[in-house]
Amino acid sequence: MRTTNWYDNPLYYDIIFDQDTGVEADFLETVARRHGRRRGAWRILEPACGSGRLLREFSRRGHTVHGFDANPSMLAYAAGRQDPGKPRARLWRDRMEAFTVPRGRGYDLAHCLVSTFKYLLTEEQAAAHLQQVASVLVPGGLYVIGLHLTDYTCPAIQHERWVGRRGRTGGLQHPHLACPSAAPAGGLTHSPAHHTPRNGTHRGNTLALPHL
Repeated sequence: MRTTNWYDNPLYYDIIFDQDTGVEADFLETVARRHGRRRGAWRILEPACGSGRLLREFSRRGHTVHGFDANPSMLAYAAGRQDPGKPRARLWRDRMEAFTVPRGRGYDLAHCLVSTFKYLLTEEQAAAHLQQVASVLVPGGLYVIGLHLTDYTCPAIQHERWVGRRGRTGGLQHPHLACPSAAPAGGLTHSPAHHTPRNGTHRGNTLALPHL
């Protein structure tokens, strides 16, 4: 049995989240068509692009896509899953609170879903990120952020459970949130995602994976 960090294991991450990729892309295209100024193909930026599932989907739909992530394992997985014969996404390693983008025209749409915005842990980091995104959007460009909302009146720790499967490979994710009344010193806490693949075991803040 070996252990690995959730974000260092892109395949299992992708199994969990890829199930909603088409629906998420449909939603983002609808938002851009209704509220954006540009028609036709767009230039799209994805901060914290993870396994690249939305980058590939938007490339398939004819858009120009750029993305960055802080994790090199995620970037390698995203680069390796791109479709032959389709325009390739431009990928680079960077951080949400202090990133740079390639020179050229700005982006029509940026998006950051699956509550990834929560990894900006201070108000200063969040403000720096939003200001930087705004600076790389074209006039009238849009930034769509997906957030999981927490009921701060609830005293109990909240749990989510997501299950996914791809072929014979299955995965299970167990993130949990503590609201201020349940968190140490009255603060909001978020645990690292705990993930147990099929036939694996959960060990604290690491992931125990079977040899496949």
